Amino acid sequence: MSLKYKLIPLHERFQLLDKCCELLNTEWKKSYGIRSRSLNQSCDSLPCNLLMIHEEQGNTSLIGHSRLTEVIGEPTSIFLTSVIIQPSKRGLGLGKLLMSLTEQYALNMGYTTVCLSTEDKLEFYIKCGYVESGPVEQCVGKQLQNKILQLKNGTSHSIQSNAHNSTSQLMEHNSTNQTLEHNNSTVQPMEHTSSVSPNIPPPPKLKMLQTKINKNMRKFWMRKVLT
Repeated sequence: MSLKYKLIPLHERFQLLDKCCELLNTEWKKSYGIRSRSLNQSCDSLPCNLLMIHEEQGNTSLIGHSRLTEVIGEPTSIFLTSVIIQPSKRGLGLGKLLMSLTEQYALNMGYTTVCLSTEDKLEFYIKCGYVESGPVEQCVGKQLQNKILQLKNGTSHSIQSNAHNSTSQLMEHNSTNQTLEHNNSTVQPMEHTSSVSPNIPPPPKLKMLQTKINKNMRKFWMRKVLT
């Protein structure tokens, strides 16, 4: 069955971006803008969005999706998230195939351990060879990575720039205070008259929004050593 399907990075087939957004939104609702910005971060390193597709007679069908991100503090581990199969294709063993292809992709990238978390698919991941473990922290895309690089490369420049800005703001603040003092000495205070009727009742208190939280839902952290 695996010969009929293959796994490709999204950034090598961006024409499937809209279909990928639709697939992910069948399980996790987000606006198209937020979803597409996240998917557009896919690259050869990390994060990497992977698509399982089926190609036949020139037609390409999107079957499933998975996403790989960096695990902070574990250079040989990778975090797997957003694993999903088209609703019409479920129950055919394609979920396990997607997991197997994704793990092989991670292994080819040089990673030896796959980490993930789940709330309602514990039995599925156990069948795929995953065991419970402690929580890990994943790096959420290029934005965090770029921010770290900016902090490393721009520290000295930022200090000089901030010092210059602080001096300019202080001079502007002193000048403003002097102007205000001069104006206050020449302008006479005006009497305030209220046009609001004292008989108008105060506005009603706003009710707090009630949020339903499923307290019985537990997050399971899992991992698998790749061989």
